[in-house]
Amino acid sequence: FVIASIAFATFILLKRTPMQNNSSKNFLTFTKKEKRGIIVILTLVLGIFICSKYVYPFIVKDNAISATTANAAIDSLKEKVNSKNDYAQNDGNDEANYQSYSKKNYNDAFTGTMFYFDPNSLDATGWKKLGIKDKTIATIQNYLSKGGKFRSPEDLRKVWGFTEAEKDRLVPYARITTPENGSINYKNSYPPYEKKTFEKQAIAVIDINAGDSAAFVDLPGIGPGFSKRIINFRNKLGGFYKVEQVAETFGLPDSTFQKIKPYLKINGNNIRQININTATNDELKAHPYIRWQLANVITEYKKQHGNFKVLEDLKKIMIIDAETYSKISPYLTL
Repeated sequence: FVIASIAFATFILLKRTPMQNNSSKNFLTFTKKEKRGIIVILTLVLGIFICSKYVYPFIVKDNAISATTANAAIDSLKEKVNSKNDYAQNDGNDEANYQSYSKKNYNDAFTGTMFYFDPNSLDATGWKKLGIKDKTIATIQNYLSKGGKFRSPEDLRKVWGFTEAEKDRLVPYARITTPENGSINYKNSYPPYEKKTFEKQAIAVIDINAGDSAAFVDLPGIGPGFSKRIINFRNKLGGFYKVEQVAETFGLPDSTFQKIKPYLKINGNNIRQININTATNDELKAHPYIRWQLANVITEYKKQHGNFKVLEDLKKIMIIDAETYSKISPYLTL
């Protein structure tokens, strides 16, 4: 920006046209307007140059790292490298070191005397002689007083309070003595298991035109949601005239319908019919099998040809084929 400003000022000087009279003098002389312009430009250049010293750090962030931070990072890296080298040098000797360390700890912590013992009959004095802590001894005696028994030396590993070192030290010396008859009889206080047989509840066959929500819920795979949908669909139709219509319920899987089909039946003819000669266009549209397209066609046919004489006159309408007629005719009457 500074260079551009200087170039602009130079351009003004070179662009001046000398006057005919006193050309050299006029060329080196500036008008008041030009002097003010040059002063303003030079002032702006100087101001920008001074301000840039303070503005520049806010625009361009200094990512330099301090010496303290750099030294700390180097020391941390050296420490990690040394740790890795130490690990590599000790590789393969971990097991030996662990055994040595464990053995040392066992020897340092153990202050008792080892002897063969029966954990089911050993008293507190005997446990203390083995070097066991009072709190752990109390846990063992509490367990035995409530009827607990050690059935094998390995059961000592289940005692809460033993360290791994104590478990490894005690198990080889534990001896479970048997009663005089040579066998241990642990009385089972639980009654013998009796296998119960459950009779499968029979599913009742229901009339699809009379069954309520509870009756449909009892069918396999039908919950409250499907039960409500089936009944709503039945009410909009005006009743079912065959069992297969239940499969048309919105969202009902065919696999579920096949499960419940053996439990569905129809008793009598309880279908609500619509008089096509007196029904309004809106009444016809409300039926799920007719909807707005057929309703409009039937209404227009009545306007052009008058009322239907027989129900079969519906077949004269072009878009009503044999399949459509057989589907809607049970719900229509004259």
